Amino acid sequence: MTTLPIHPVTVHFTIALFTISILFDLIGMITRNEKWHQAGWYNLIFAGVASLFSILTGLIDSNQLQLQGEAARTLETHKTVAFIISAIIWGCLFWRITHRGKFPHQNKLIYFAVSLIGILVLIYGSYQGGKLVYQYGVGVHSSGTPEKLLEGKTNKPVIKPSKDLFLPADSSNSPEKRK
Repeated sequence: MTTLPIHPVTVHFTIALFTISILFDLIGMITRNEKWHQAGWYNLIFAGVASLFSILTGLIDSNQLQLQGEAARTLETHKTVAFIISAIIWGCLFWRITHRGKFPHQNKLIYFAVSLIGILVLIYGSYQGGKLVYQYGVGVHSSGTPEKLLEGKTNKPVIKPSKDLFLPADSSNSPEKRK
């Protein structure tokens, strides 16, 4: 039984919350306002929890797939990167726990370096996930044939772009009536 994928619903929370937590900490460091660091801490907590849901839903959804070739390798890379980014998020979270939720001012450059590496890994993992969807059609329900997915080939677009794509058929602004 094939169901709609749930991973796309959860994964964006991890991306947004981790990114915002770093941004808030950066603002807190620049303004020397602890409220920003506190906001960064709360977002980091939620990013850690969201990362677990992202991985869980990703594993559930991937169990419904039967990919081969390059598509299967891309999925494995995406999974591996997801575990790495989750480990980085949880590492930052535990680092903050050892400071009782406070921002680690003494080691702020190391903390930001780890966070920046986390963002770069997150971007790479997001790229791999996007490649699965947009290049291999994973999770996309279209009139394309399943054989193309199994072979690791891309789906052809169902609709070809056109400058009149969004005009209704009986529009008074149609190309025929403009002549």
